[in-house]
Amino acid sequence: MTEISDSPFVDKNHLNVVNAITLAIAQSIELSAVLDTALDKVMEAFEVESGGIYLADSVTGRLKLQTQKGLTPGFIAEKADVPPGAGCAGWAVDRNEIFAAYDQPEASYICEDANRLMGLDCLLASPISTKSGVQGVLELFAPSSRRLTNEEAKLIQVISDQIGIAIENSRLHEESRQNVLKLTELQRELAATNRKLTAHLSQEVHIAEMLQKSLLPRKLPNVPGVGISTRLISATAAADVGGDFYDFIECEGSGKLAIVIGDVCGSGIEAATLTGMAKNTIRAFSFENADVESILTRTNRVLYAQADTSKFVAIFLGLLDLGSRELEYCVGGQPLPLLCRGGRVTEFEPGSMPLGVDPAVPYKPSRISLTEGDSIFFFTDGLIEARQGPELFGTEAVQKIIESEPQASLDNLLDDMLSAARTFGGGALRDDVAMIGMRLW
Repeated sequence: MTEISDSPFVDKNHLNVVNAITLAIAQSIELSAVLDTALDKVMEAFEVESGGIYLADSVTGRLKLQTQKGLTPGFIAEKADVPPGAGCAGWAVDRNEIFAAYDQPEASYICEDANRLMGLDCLLASPISTKSGVQGVLELFAPSSRRLTNEEAKLIQVISDQIGIAIENSRLHEESRQNVLKLTELQRELAATNRKLTAHLSQEVHIAEMLQKSLLPRKLPNVPGVGISTRLISATAAADVGGDFYDFIECEGSGKLAIVIGDVCGSGIEAATLTGMAKNTIRAFSFENADVESILTRTNRVLYAQADTSKFVAIFLGLLDLGSRELEYCVGGQPLPLLCRGGRVTEFEPGSMPLGVDPAVPYKPSRISLTEGDSIFFFTDGLIEARQGPELFGTEAVQKIIESEPQASLDNLLDDMLSAARTFGGGALRDDVAMIGMRLW
């Protein structure tokens, strides 16, 4: 095998050949078209009638015939899939060199398989290389009297490099096309998933709305000498689907009115379900025994046993004796209610932990005697935790509103509190809010 000459001289005609082939294969980006065009132009330039282009399998390394012209059926059947290192093509790939005989015609064939299968010799097998490695082989066949010159060898190296660039560009284009197709398919799947999710969420919101509405009192109790006003505000535009709630229970036979306000962590169906469990359990135990400590202690044990351990219920329970006007109460994790008496606002006594956290926690009640003209305000933390940067709206702001207009109607006071909290928070609340206002006369 003769070494390729170090002389890089290529005449003007050869440069024209390279330019013509480069322009031709640049006209298409599809791999099959690039290979077909490249083979046609090279065979035309070298005036041969048989040839083919192999590409190397990136996993197995086998050389697979991608396009051919003038090859016999016997050659194609036997040589369309070549193991690594086999034959002229395998030799060229292994060494990344042109396989050819140069200048002097030889009596014997350098490629016995080509002679046996086609009656031709291998004019050349040129590796098609890029920076990332050998991509394949260009192989041309001609009679043994036709041999490659050193100048032609240099030319075919340049042409093979151009084919390699075209192949790499084509593969990159195909990868990009496949990525676009995959992205388009993913976008379709995402859109379909979003539609299903939207439908599911809409259904969940509807169910949660129905649950929460069913958990609110159908009507406020009509208690002689006691005025009552309430609010339940959702922080979202969707609906009242949070865990905030209130309730009133007229304890038959005891002459007491149970006042309940609470906040279940979370939102949606899960929160509404836990709200229902808490409310109905308190209601059931209130009918059995009108005693704050007993009701909350037993409810706490039920919720701890039945609810998810990560969930809890902040609660206020008060039992107002309608005869003596004494209020027995316990605050379990809720903001402390506010009592307005004679224009002065004070907080209720702190109590215990939320329900469902610790089954052994005590719920010791406090007591306060109410008189004519007293007003009481109960609210969940969504009101006082309205945020302006790092600052919270806070209980003091609520106290100032009450003190500034202690004789205003309960409805006006509750609305003023909500309006001030929204304004402080930039026009919207961050959390749901439940509120109760009561006044004795």
